[in-house]
Amino acid sequence: MAIASVLSSAAIAGCGLVLNFMNGAKQRDHEARQSYEQRAWEQKSGALFGLIRHANYLDDTVTAASNGDPHAWEELAISIPETHDELLGIRPEIVAFASHQCQVALNELLECLRSPARLYDPVLMVRVGDARHAKEAGIDSLNFELAANQRAEERRLLQEAMDGAGVDLVELKARAVSAVNASRASVRGEE
Repeated sequence: MAIASVLSSAAIAGCGLVLNFMNGAKQRDHEARQSYEQRAWEQKSGALFGLIRHANYLDDTVTAASNGDPHAWEELAISIPETHDELLGIRPEIVAFASHQCQVALNELLECLRSPARLYDPVLMVRVGDARHAKEAGIDSLNFELAANQRAEERRLLQEAMDGAGVDLVELKARAVSAVNASRASVRGEE
């Protein structure tokens, strides 16, 4: 009887050790999964918020350009290639973590920006910069006629850049809004 008691106590203690070991392994696996999910969420949310930021910027700027704001045209002419490149930079995280709808919206926005970005003429933009500097020099020297002429030249060159790039404002706005909506849904888990 004493032997049975000792053996049953040893069996219970042994089972306790095995259960503690198994629970520890499960806990480590759970912590590793949580750590991965945290890192994945940080990458996913950063990329989605970046897409929202860029798409909102495009939407706002296109709206202003459509309403005749000449500064909005300048912003678009200057920022389309940069925005295209920045969106390409967050594309891997969107592909890896975001919803299918969000991936489609990003690809459509990139396609809408691709032609204008490819047609971006750096020499023309240097000429825009030169006209801008000459305008500012005219203002500084109180030669307002020169400044007005250089501002007109700056606007003409920017319009030439936009016309040459073939930006479709209606499509660009629609793609930007679609990207914002898809990103918002993906961040909220409504995918």
